[in-house]
Amino acid sequence: MKTILIAYDGSACADSIVTELRHVGLPARLDAHIIAVEEPFVLPIVEPGMWAPIPPVLPSLPSVEEVKEQLIAKADETAAKGAEQVRAAFPSWKVSCMGKVDSVARAINRRAEDLDADVIFIGSHSRSLVGRFFLGSVSHKVAAEAKCSVHICRPKPPFGVGPRVVVAVDGSAASAVAVSAILAREWPTGTVVAAVSVIESPFGIGQDFAGEYSDEWLRMRLREPGHERDERLSWLEKAADSAHQKLHAAGINSEAHTLIGSPKHTLLSWADEWKADCIFVGASGTQHPGGGAFGTVASAISVRAHCSVEIARVRPVEVIANGPAL
Repeated sequence: MKTILIAYDGSACADSIVTELRHVGLPARLDAHIIAVEEPFVLPIVEPGMWAPIPPVLPSLPSVEEVKEQLIAKADETAAKGAEQVRAAFPSWKVSCMGKVDSVARAINRRAEDLDADVIFIGSHSRSLVGRFFLGSVSHKVAAEAKCSVHICRPKPPFGVGPRVVVAVDGSAASAVAVSAILAREWPTGTVVAAVSVIESPFGIGQDFAGEYSDEWLRMRLREPGHERDERLSWLEKAADSAHQKLHAAGINSEAHTLIGSPKHTLLSWADEWKADCIFVGASGTQHPGGGAFGTVASAISVRAHCSVEIARVRPVEVIANGPAL
C-alpha cells in the first residue's frame, strides 16, 4: 500500500478516522491525501406566486463567483485542519490536502482515481442533518462507485488490546481480495482475525429449532447415512479454513467459523457478539462475480454494520498483472 485518500468534513465522525488509522495495519511510510468537499450552492425552484412582494430597496447579494470563492476557502480550511491532525498522528507520512466544490461522492471518487489511491477512508455519517437522515448516503455512494477499496469508519472505542477483525469469505475471487487486503497490512500485536463464511440454510430445514440448535441439527442431518452432505457447506468450510491457514502462516492470530443463516444478517449478528472492530468484505461475491461491482451482501454490510467496514477491491491493472489472490 502506497497511497490513501481521507475524506474529511470537520465532523466528529471525520475526526474519528484519524484514530482508526492507528488500528488498521497501515505502514509507517505512506502518502496520505486529505480532501474536503463543499456542495455547490443551488437556488431552490419556486413558483412565481410564491415570491414575496419586491421591497423598494433590494439587498445586495453575493455573485456566483463570490459564493464559489467562499465555498472553496471553507473547503481548503477544512482540509487543512484534517491534514494537521494526520501529520500530528503520523509524522513519517507524506501528507497533502485540497478543497473542492462539487458533488461530494463524485469529487472523492475522482480524486481517488487521479491519485491511483489504494484505499479511501471516509466517515459513516455526514456532519449535515440531511446526511445523517440518509444514514451516510455519501459514504455508501462512495463505496458503491469507487474503483479502489473503501474503508467506512464508525467511531467507537476498541474492544480489546488489539484490533478484532472479521473477514467474510465465500470462496469467490472477491473474498480472496478481502483476505489479501488483510495480509498486506502491518497489524499491531494482539490483532485477531476471524475468517467467517455463511451458508443460507434450505427453507424449512431446522426451522423448528432456535439459534445454535437449528445450525447443529442441520449439520448432523447432512452427516447422517442416506443424506448427502451439502456441497456448499463443504465448500464454505474449506474457504474459511483456507483463509485461516493463510492468515496464520503470516503470523496473524486467526480463527475460522462457518455459520448457517442469511449472509446479510447472520454475519452482522455474529460480528456484534464477537465484538468486531472492523469487517472486511469483497466488493462482490459468488452472486456478483464482477470484481468492481457492489454486491448486495457488501452493500447491506456497509450500511447496517455497527463497526467499521472495509470494502476490498483490486484495481483492474493489478488483476491483469497478478490475477486474483485465490
